Amino acid sequence: VSTPPDGLAGEFSTIIVVRGVTADNGKVAKVTVHGRAAKATAPNFAEWELFAVHFPPGEVKIVAGAEDAAGNVEKTPMVIIVK
Repeated sequence: VSTPPDGLAGEFSTIIVVRGVTADNGKVAKVTVHGRAAKATAPNFAEWELFAVHFPPGEVKIVAGAEDAAGNVEKTPMVIIVK
């Protein structure tokens, strides 16, 4: 997850854009953020984004993970805290 930065206070509202990158030795089937499908902005989800993620005010934990075409789910999804 590259946007928003981990621990950033201030400028983000409860509606945010989450962007990130993914790498795999095979085909990436999907990337999810809190169970919602992200949109690939580069081949094989090398870059991805999800618009209009609604979170409650205050500190937010954002969790993003990927699944490959073989059905393997990322064992350690990316987690950041936005304040």
